[in-house]
Amino acid sequence: ALAATIGLCVPAFVLVVFVGQLLAMEKGKQFIDRIMIGIRPVVVALIFAAALSVARTVLISDDWTIHYGSIFLAIIAFVAIQRKIHPIIIILLAAIVGTIF
Repeated sequence: ALAATIGLCVPAFVLVVFVGQLLAMEKGKQFIDRIMIGIRPVVVALIFAAALSVARTVLISDDWTIHYGSIFLAIIAFVAIQRKIHPIIIILLAAIVGTIF
Protein backbone atom coordinates (compact mmCIF):
# COMPACT_ATOMS: atom_id res chain seq x y z
CA ALA A 1 0.00 0.00 0.00
CA LEU A 2 2.86 2.35 0.80
CA ALA A 3 4.53 1.69 -2.56
CA ALA A 4 1.24 2.29 -4.37
CA THR A 5 0.70 5.56 -2.51
CA ILE A 6 4.21 6.75 -3.26
CA GLY A 7 3.91 5.68 -6.88
CA LEU A 8 0.68 7.62 -7.23
CA CYS A 9 1.63 10.79 -5.35
CA VAL A 10 5.30 11.38 -6.16
CA PRO A 11 4.96 11.90 -9.93
CA ALA A 12 2.12 14.39 -9.46
CA PHE A 13 4.08 16.17 -6.73
CA VAL A 14 7.20 16.43 -8.91
CA LEU A 15 5.13 17.73 -11.83
CA VAL A 16 3.42 20.37 -9.68
CA VAL A 17 6.75 21.53 -8.25
CA PHE A 18 8.30 21.69 -11.73
CA VAL A 19 5.39 23.64 -13.22
CA GLY A 20 5.31 25.94 -10.18
CA GLN A 21 9.00 26.74 -10.55
CA LEU A 22 8.59 27.29 -14.28
CA LEU A 23 5.67 29.67 -13.74
CA ALA A 24 7.56 31.53 -11.01
CA MET A 25 10.51 32.09 -13.36
CA GLU A 26 8.28 33.25 -16.21
CA LYS A 27 5.95 35.36 -14.05
CA GLY A 28 5.05 38.72 -15.56
CA LYS A 29 5.40 37.65 -19.18
CA GLN A 30 2.34 38.46 -21.25
CA PHE A 31 2.03 34.95 -22.70
CA ILE A 32 2.00 33.29 -19.26
CA ASP A 33 -0.43 35.88 -17.88
CA ARG A 34 -2.86 35.21 -20.74
CA ILE A 35 -2.63 31.46 -20.19
CA MET A 36 -3.41 31.90 -16.49
CA ILE A 37 -6.39 34.14 -17.30
CA GLY A 38 -7.66 31.47 -19.68
CA ILE A 39 -7.26 28.70 -17.11
CA ARG A 40 -9.37 30.43 -14.44
CA PRO A 41 -12.80 29.70 -16.01
CA VAL A 42 -11.77 26.09 -16.63
CA VAL A 43 -10.85 25.64 -12.96
CA VAL A 44 -14.18 27.13 -11.86
CA ALA A 45 -16.05 24.80 -14.24
CA LEU A 46 -14.15 21.75 -12.98
CA ILE A 47 -14.89 22.62 -9.35
CA PHE A 48 -18.57 23.17 -10.20
CA ALA A 49 -18.76 19.84 -12.05
CA ALA A 50 -17.19 18.02 -9.08
CA ALA A 51 -19.59 19.72 -6.64
CA LEU A 52 -22.55 18.80 -8.84
CA SER A 53 -21.42 15.18 -9.03
CA VAL A 54 -21.00 14.95 -5.27
CA ALA A 55 -24.37 16.63 -4.69
CA ARG A 56 -26.11 14.14 -6.98
CA THR A 57 -24.49 11.23 -5.20
CA VAL A 58 -25.26 12.53 -1.72
CA LEU A 59 -28.72 14.02 -2.22
CA ILE A 60 -30.36 11.52 -4.59
CA SER A 61 -30.21 7.74 -4.26
CA ASP A 62 -30.18 5.14 -7.05
CA ASP A 63 -33.95 4.81 -7.05
CA TRP A 64 -34.34 8.62 -7.34
CA THR A 65 -35.55 9.15 -3.78
CA ILE A 66 -34.38 12.32 -2.12
CA HIS A 67 -32.27 12.19 1.05
CA TYR A 68 -33.88 14.89 3.17
CA GLY A 69 -31.30 14.46 5.94
CA SER A 70 -28.51 15.37 3.52
CA ILE A 71 -30.44 18.42 2.30
CA PHE A 72 -30.97 19.47 5.91
CA LEU A 73 -27.24 19.13 6.63
CA ALA A 74 -26.40 21.13 3.50
CA ILE A 75 -28.68 23.95 4.68
CA ILE A 76 -27.08 23.87 8.13
CA ALA A 77 -23.60 24.01 6.55
CA PHE A 78 -24.64 26.95 4.39
CA VAL A 79 -25.99 28.85 7.40
CA ALA A 80 -22.84 28.07 9.41
CA ILE A 81 -20.66 29.43 6.60
CA GLN A 82 -22.81 32.56 6.26
CA ARG A 83 -22.55 33.23 9.99
CA LYS A 84 -18.78 32.67 9.81
CA ILE A 85 -18.65 29.91 12.42
CA HIS A 86 -15.10 28.61 12.82
CA PRO A 87 -14.46 25.45 10.73
CA ILE A 88 -13.08 23.54 13.74
CA ILE A 89 -16.37 24.02 15.56
CA ILE A 90 -18.28 22.78 12.51
CA ILE A 91 -16.03 19.70 12.28
CA LEU A 92 -16.44 18.95 16.00
CA LEU A 93 -20.23 19.32 15.79
CA ALA A 94 -20.30 17.07 12.71
CA ALA A 95 -18.27 14.45 14.59
CA ILE A 96 -20.71 14.57 17.49
CA VAL A 97 -23.74 14.26 15.20
CA GLY A 98 -22.03 11.45 13.27
CA THR A 99 -21.32 9.60 16.49
CA ILE A 100 -24.92 9.91 17.63
CA PHE A 101 -26.43 8.79 14.33
